[in-house]
Amino acid sequence: MLPQLSPFFPKTFNRYIEPFVGGGAVYFYIHARYTAPISLLTDLNAELIQCYQVVQTQCEALIEQLTLHRQNHSREYYDCMRAQQPQDLTPVIAAARFLYLNRTCYNGLYRVNSRGQFNVPMGSHKRLNICPKAQLRAASDALTHATFYAVDFANFCLTEARAGDFIYFDPPY
Repeated sequence: MLPQLSPFFPKTFNRYIEPFVGGGAVYFYIHARYTAPISLLTDLNAELIQCYQVVQTQCEALIEQLTLHRQNHSREYYDCMRAQQPQDLTPVIAAARFLYLNRTCYNGLYRVNSRGQFNVPMGSHKRLNICPKAQLRAASDALTHATFYAVDFANFCLTEARAGDFIYFDPPY
């Protein structure tokens, strides 16, 4: 959809704000085409935000953990990883768990139950790319000008948005 949306993007802006960053496709598109804008990327999903921060600042350690996940991947291993509680893990291990589950679960779906536990079954993938090293390193480089916040979009936008900002809203609902 970016080719259809991009003609509506401003030619210049002070800061880029994305309140529902999700996969970050628009951020990475903007980053590749504009001169390193200051970017504020937010999402209510604290696990996602922590994962972005790890990609940004500890990419090589993340790659090491993802390599271990790739080596150990099986249905039993997936179930063990899914049962872990991210708040009990270090940021790098939690981010690797987050990406591992995302790449091996059914359709890359992110869903938690009422207790906040990830509950998506393992997918049946023909080819798995659990540790895309080049993509992770490129993402790490692209995220150098980003600041992350795990917050509700409404309060953040009301308090942080200024004239001259480009805010891209793509709510999940």
